[in-house]
Amino acid sequence: MKAWKLAAAMAGVVLFLGSCGTDLNTTGDSAASTPAKTEAGTTTEAEQGTELADGELSLEEKSKGLALQVVSGDFASVTAEFNDTLKSSLSEADFQTGWEQVVVQAGSFEEYYKTEVEESSKVYHCILKFEERGVRLSFGYDEEGKVQSIWTDFYAIPPELVENDRWKEQEISIPFTSNGTEYSLTGVLTLPTGVKKPPIVVLVQGSGQSDYNESIQENRPFQDIAWGLAEKGIASIRYNKRYYQFPAQAPDAITVSDEVLDDAATAISFASRLESVESSQIYLIGHSLGGMLAPKITKENAQVAGMISLAGSPRHLADIVYDQNVDALNQMENINELQKQASLAQLKQMIDQVKSVSDLTDTTALIGQPASYWASLNEIDTAALAKELTVPMLFLQGTADFQVKVDTDFAAWKEALEGHENAHFQVYDGLNHLFMKTNGKTDISEYDTQGHVDQKVIDDIAAFIQENAIQ
Repeated sequence: MKAWKLAAAMAGVVLFLGSCGTDLNTTGDSAASTPAKTEAGTTTEAEQGTELADGELSLEEKSKGLALQVVSGDFASVTAEFNDTLKSSLSEADFQTGWEQVVVQAGSFEEYYKTEVEESSKVYHCILKFEERGVRLSFGYDEEGKVQSIWTDFYAIPPELVENDRWKEQEISIPFTSNGTEYSLTGVLTLPTGVKKPPIVVLVQGSGQSDYNESIQENRPFQDIAWGLAEKGIASIRYNKRYYQFPAQAPDAITVSDEVLDDAATAISFASRLESVESSQIYLIGHSLGGMLAPKITKENAQVAGMISLAGSPRHLADIVYDQNVDALNQMENINELQKQASLAQLKQMIDQVKSVSDLTDTTALIGQPASYWASLNEIDTAALAKELTVPMLFLQGTADFQVKVDTDFAAWKEALEGHENAHFQVYDGLNHLFMKTNGKTDISEYDTQGHVDQKVIDDIAAFIQENAIQ
């Protein structure tokens, strides 16, 4: 991993389809942003005080201590625990600068939240609660107990689960296997109160790593949808994305199956076994990349009775990336037309390369992702899959979405599905990529304004499900 490399998702020129928050990675060995493959668990406050038999602090407690030293500004003590390789690539001054660049966006420190452990590779994630957002400071250790890698990202500390006279939330686990080891993704089942055997939706996020609320800044669109549908008598499942909760499990040759498809299938299977819901009425809601993949997920999971695509697209993700970059370049005032055309020509060359890759084991980096990821997307013809579906489909799009557009992406759905009576379309004036009212911005500062998913969107989703559930 590269030492203290800060990489903001959805920032700079290259943008990716999704709605995830800023993701800052800081590392210190040779494996980019992927630590060794590990088992995982979460420590409690009581467990953090555990000491080894020889009187030395456990790595759990050591990590907590180091994290608190970082917060207090004692960078010298922390860097003293680096191994020689990390010391040679990350100075105390650079470490301090990198940390300060992170916390300036987080506000004042409030408390140590918890430790999450991926023990077999000696990776310890220290979750720190700040005034504005959570920060995850992660330490990886060598065989001598020295810090060999360190990185950080923002962590969405979830609000308390809610139980009231309208719905009840309960934590669930969505299992997956990585390198022969069993893991469980944290999720939430929301059940409407007083409704016997309600229909249920499974929510699938956009690209990047996000929590089960699909949090971005102070916005929680999936929580809004789950609560709104519960008030309409509809249950839901939402869950953490795999590499949000277990970043050490991300393979070098990652595919869209690893990132999205496999866990969506598991969540659908989980829903089908619930006795508290109507298993014949499972609906899929995919947002952004999840909306793009919704036909693929629906086609491969026969339990799905209908699908809703929120700001998805049948176009190739690379084409959307190109369009987003054109928009970004057009907004830049510090480059001339010649520089702009040179940048676009270079990007077009990379887009063409992305569309031609087919090796699912290729780890070569292309536009921010390994070639394997693009190869897996190249195997999916979204429009063709949507045409094959016979279940009801609903496509929703906001006019103020600067990432996925009405005149290209939404229009492409309508063109592909012309004459298909099971396909329904709705556009919402003034709503952004999160289906919240726009603040007028056409960059990621759009999401700095706290909002909620528009009630009309929730009403339309609920009506679509209820109309089809009674047929």
